Amino acid sequence: MKAYVVRGPSQGATEHVAEPVAGPGEAVAVVERVGLCGTDRELFEGAMLELHQGQDAYPLRLGHEWVGRVESTGPGVGPEWLGRRVTGDCMIGCGHCGLCRRGAHYVCPDRLEVGVRGRDGALAERLVLPVSSLIAVPEELTAAAGAMIEPGGNAWRAVDAAQASPSGNVLIWGAGTIGLLCVMFAKAAGSEVEVVARRQASAEAAERAGADRIWQPDEVPRAGGANWNGYSAVIEASGAASAPGRCAMSVEPGGRLVLIGVAGQASLIDTRHLVTNDITAIGILGGSLGLRPALAAYGSRDVIPDSLVSQVISLDQVSQAFAAVTGQPKPGAPKVQVNPSL
Repeated sequence: MKAYVVRGPSQGATEHVAEPVAGPGEAVAVVERVGLCGTDRELFEGAMLELHQGQDAYPLRLGHEWVGRVESTGPGVGPEWLGRRVTGDCMIGCGHCGLCRRGAHYVCPDRLEVGVRGRDGALAERLVLPVSSLIAVPEELTAAAGAMIEPGGNAWRAVDAAQASPSGNVLIWGAGTIGLLCVMFAKAAGSEVEVVARRQASAEAAERAGADRIWQPDEVPRAGGANWNGYSAVIEASGAASAPGRCAMSVEPGGRLVLIGVAGQASLIDTRHLVTNDITAIGILGGSLGLRPALAAYGSRDVIPDSLVSQVISLDQVSQAFAAVTGQPKPGAPKVQVNPSL
């Protein structure tokens, strides 16, 4: 089959590789659509932390935002899976440690991550996964939305942690894919939503996603000024190293600071401010616990993510797409998706 393989920093190409075979408890899915994200780009460029920590190594098969259809199954898998349209949890825990037993497999220290850490990804014609990781996807859901369930799960978790509600006001720092999805989920929860966006195209995308107000980073108001207590929650989704500390200063006393962006270097937060204002800081890793809620929101049309997709390309165009998005987001739609059958 065809798959996109990265053999070194910025050295990726479509290759012919062996067809995957389903082992016990596994299924092979034909990939319908797969999204490219910042993690994929960092792995492609060689900048990803896991590479430098020895948790992953070239060659790599990328892709963890996907939707497809089960084509074959291995021993011990029921016939009901054959032909089913699915997506999957990209976090695969060891299954026997205390974290996995408590349902926190996504932070298992021995976990595998599809397309990131020890497991071949979905930038290929077919993908093999344990059926325990698969989630059924309704036929009526678009391919674009199906491949946005994984990032949607991340965004849903961030908004859930922010306790977004009609009585709250949420600031989202960053207007990439995750930030824009956070806007959509927070608006669906009834919150007033404001966004920090540096680029004009990102600001316009945030407005289309439903943001009530857009700020430049240097314009964001601090809590406690001009008789204003601050935001009930601030979600940091930019990955800028300076952003978490700045976000903390805009949270109202007793509010929430949700951190989902991952910076390339250490960030500084004045913990005295957190303590004296009773602010809850929450880190979010992965969409595992949010996949089904995100899918439900897409299915009910409370959240419609399709407008975030700028183009659909072939496997042969992936390297070109990675080069194009570096520092140059598509106007108004940050997500590039791949159809491996093109």
